[in-house]
Amino acid sequence: MENVTEFLNKIKANKELEAREKAAYNTNEESIAHLLNHGVDSYAHGKLEEYKVLLGTCKFKLVVYWTFDKWGRPYTVAEKMEKPPKNRRTIPSVDLVNKVYDEEQGLNTLIDKVLKQCARMDAAQIYLMDRVNGYEHMVYSFDTKNMSRTRLTDLEFMTSEKTGARYFNKMLDKALRTDKIRFNP
Repeated sequence: MENVTEFLNKIKANKELEAREKAAYNTNEESIAHLLNHGVDSYAHGKLEEYKVLLGTCKFKLVVYWTFDKWGRPYTVAEKMEKPPKNRRTIPSVDLVNKVYDEEQGLNTLIDKVLKQCARMDAAQIYLMDRVNGYEHMVYSFDTKNMSRTRLTDLEFMTSEKTGARYFNKMLDKALRTDKIRFNP
């Protein structure tokens, strides 16, 4: 019986402590408005908008046609034939790493993603985005069932002497395919 009384006293003390903490909260709207993020006029609100901004500004993008959804269920033929297909995902390259602009590292990250997850993919392509002229150039076309049949375009990167940033300079081969930019966020 002594343990029960001690337990009930602890619960009572805990409730009193919570009541004191709640009473100390500042509920004045003006003083907590900055915490609620009201009236923010910035262009990005959340991860989805941040993703769209990255997709609109990246130099390379990876387009993946997945075999399975995120729960491990295979996509049906009907889902793959829809416009746009449900199994297609576009992944932007992250060109800014540790406050240093590095397009080559962004490309290598996309290639690494394909190599690590190729067993879950039907197909994958990497596009070079030329936003000035309005073109997207396919520079990698991965055969996910047999990686030795992957087709690619050799690219040249240059390093800025002042900042140390790595930029895409030119294609050494002809692009596998060139289209107008179709999917612009």
